[in-house]
Amino acid sequence: MKENDRIVLQARIVIENRGDRYVHVEYVGDLVKDVKSRTRPATAQALWPHQRNGVTPNLFLQKEFTIKEL
Repeated sequence: MKENDRIVLQARIVIENRGDRYVHVEYVGDLVKDVKSRTRPATAQALWPHQRNGVTPNLFLQKEFTIKEL
């Protein structure tokens, strides 16, 4: 039955730091990182830009559910 098929929704997250200090970001949901076209759980370090005035790439918030759960 299609009502039990799994659906994964993703939203790409871009964290841009234009200041001269590091930032702290809070979120709700499953945070994943795209590594070579595979999603893996992201660590807290993934939320820090690689350098000041940098952008954190390849981060996604995602939620998996069935059509029935909608």
